[in-house]
Amino acid sequence: MAVGQLTPGPDMLLILKNTLNHGFTRGLRTIAGICTGVVVHVLVVYAGLAVLFTQTPILFRGVQWVGAAYLLWVAWKLVRSTDQPSGELSKHSAPLSRSHCFWEGLLTNLTNVKVMVLFSSLLAPLASDETGLPWIYGIIIITEAALIWPLFCWLMQGRTARHWFQSHQVRLNRVFGLMLAGFAVHLAISAIPQVAG
Repeated sequence: MAVGQLTPGPDMLLILKNTLNHGFTRGLRTIAGICTGVVVHVLVVYAGLAVLFTQTPILFRGVQWVGAAYLLWVAWKLVRSTDQPSGELSKHSAPLSRSHCFWEGLLTNLTNVKVMVLFSSLLAPLASDETGLPWIYGIIIITEAALIWPLFCWLMQGRTARHWFQSHQVRLNRVFGLMLAGFAVHLAISAIPQVAG
């Protein structure tokens, strides 16, 4: 599970974007939003609501479309923000508020279909277990997220990482934006119902 949290995806790209562009505190707020989303996903699975997504495809596709639209919006803002001269972006634009970073992290995680499917497939089969073990798995997932992402965020604040990022900021932000747009397009395409041939 820990490896999955560090693989490139919308959550990881958002943490990178906010940490490198707006600093450690904004990165931590983003992580707090994402971790809140993880808690919601775990609770949804254990409440049995994850079944709704498997039995109601239109609801699942709706979440996919909302997620795709949101990721495109974030990608557009990120690519558009790179029209400025190279250097620290926060000097040229207003920094994101802490609450904005939290909500951005929460929305990105809640509309992350990969997380929804992963938790449903891992935790839903255990939800009927009365030993209490499934809750321990949920707590482990939440704890890993709360520990691994801040450590990663902190490592990105090292002098070498910051200097390298600042010297390549405009290009990297475009890459981050294009990757988020790629995730959005993939999500939108997967939301199109397959026609039986």
